[in-house]
Amino acid sequence: MASNLGAVGFHRDEIAEVQKMLSVAFDRAEEAGNVVEHAEGKTLRYVDPSGATLTIHVDRGNSFECFQPGFASEARFWWRPEHVVPDHDGCRFCDRVYAEFLGDDAGNEMYYPVALTVETMGADRALTPFGETGEFAFAGLCREGQVWGDEAEYERELEAEPWSEEIRGFASRSLIPSGTFADDGAWTSDVVAHGVVTSVEERENELGGSRFLLVKLETLGGTFDTCVAPGTLEREELLAPGAVVGARLTLFGRPLTLRDAPRDVPTAERESKGLGRLFRRRKR
Repeated sequence: MASNLGAVGFHRDEIAEVQKMLSVAFDRAEEAGNVVEHAEGKTLRYVDPSGATLTIHVDRGNSFECFQPGFASEARFWWRPEHVVPDHDGCRFCDRVYAEFLGDDAGNEMYYPVALTVETMGADRALTPFGETGEFAFAGLCREGQVWGDEAEYERELEAEPWSEEIRGFASRSLIPSGTFADDGAWTSDVVAHGVVTSVEERENELGGSRFLLVKLETLGGTFDTCVAPGTLEREELLAPGAVVGARLTLFGRPLTLRDAPRDVPTAERESKGLGRLFRRRKR
């Protein structure tokens, strides 16, 4: 299974190499002025020429806390953030936002709930418009998956083995927020997504020194920027416009619509919402 770092070309095998890479990213983010100071410390965001990002968090004493990889997606989506779900390991910068995903238009109908890793959590926690509709940007970092040549091939396999291990009966454009199903509340930002490829582009990560693929995947709710390390997908040789991809993705992003001033942040206990919430659509 590929790592989130490797999905955007930040491939490093040794801890010392990762530390050196983070140090360079930290310095470059400071030079570019991509630094936000907040009550928790500082958030720095390095944007590589390839579009890959590293968001680094330090505490008020300037000690390293954590980091998240991502991709500077230009795609815009709508959501309704509901509350913060505390990180299972206790990192306040890794808390997730539970939200209703509204898709790539301004409609108010929920496609499905998601738990999103917000790269700028330290800076944007109190500015996120909880309970309101706003824009956000995110990308899916691929952990594992498979490719089918086209929708016809996918449908033939689905008909032959409708509950196979690989596709489990999912439509060719579907998304299941699997990371919200944990009974112990240890939520993740993982989803199981199936979609049709609209484009494939190879990128070279300047800082990371590795290649990755930027796949635009048309799925339920819009077209997602999906980042894939070479060799991650089974039958990768079929990856081209019109192919179907089924993959486990981790969602990383940031809110674009922010409040003018900080407000109280609704925080919920970790809990499983269950399948009933997933398949119930509602309008407000």
